[in-house]
Amino acid sequence: MTLPGLALFCGGLVRVENLPSVLMHCLAVACLASVLWVVCL
Repeated sequence: MTLPGLALFCGGLVRVENLPSVLMHCLAVACLASVLWVVCL
């Protein structure tokens, strides 16, 4: 539940029109971290 909580927290700090962008940035960072975890492990 860390990723949805972080995304909703950050989403609450921005304006409504910027919400999709912030949510996609959080998702992209999580995907990148997952790929780096697999590669470096």
